[in-house]
Amino acid sequence: MCHKLSLPGQHKCGVCKAPFTKAWCASDRRTGVKELLDRYKFERTKAASKPLAELLHGMLPDLPADVCIVPVPTIAPHIRQRGYDQVVILAKAA
Repeated sequence: MCHKLSLPGQHKCGVCKAPFTKAWCASDRRTGVKELLDRYKFERTKAASKPLAELLHGMLPDLPADVCIVPVPTIAPHIRQRGYDQVVILAKAA
């Protein structure tokens, strides 16, 4: 997720220029969540996508059926380094 989307009052991402009306942050990057994210991103622990998606799902309001969760693209070098695009997997799980 683009870090700029979580800035208060920000209505457009400065990196990807994607307009949006709302953004949610499931958790700050502390303690267990930080460890889980780090394992997911840097240690190829794909199974972490499920609890991360559950965390995200648990904090989202009920969304209309026509709302789509769209991942912000991961840069190609990181996909090659990890062997998968963790953001796509997380978006599908969510």
